[in-house]
Amino acid sequence: RQVVVVDDNLEVFTRAWVVSELSIAHRLQIPQAVKMRNSASFLAGSRKRIGEVKVENCKASRPEDVWHILSKTDNIQEFNRSLNTLIFGPRIGLLDRYRSELSLVNSVKVSLAIGALSVALESAL
Repeated sequence: RQVVVVDDNLEVFTRAWVVSELSIAHRLQIPQAVKMRNSASFLAGSRKRIGEVKVENCKASRPEDVWHILSKTDNIQEFNRSLNTLIFGPRIGLLDRYRSELSLVNSVKVSLAIGALSVALESAL
């Protein structure tokens, strides 16, 4: 399983090796998950904050790493399209799936709180 730890500024998606490994894991059908500190409301404007991810604009500690990744990519435009769908795609993208997981967890917490409150009220009566 590939777990992507996403920073507050979503800079992880601007790193060449990260996006390359995301793409490879997806192609190999390795289950992927996102973990981050921020809430679902933070994710809502994520695409607007970082824009479209383009592998050719990504950073690496060594500039030759970006060229190496690009040289292994047959169709850069298709790679970028697939990458952006993987990250931002509705219902299937990593960030949208994470937002859905957060919503489910929050729903369970609310249900548990309501159940506990109901028990407390019944006991008080």
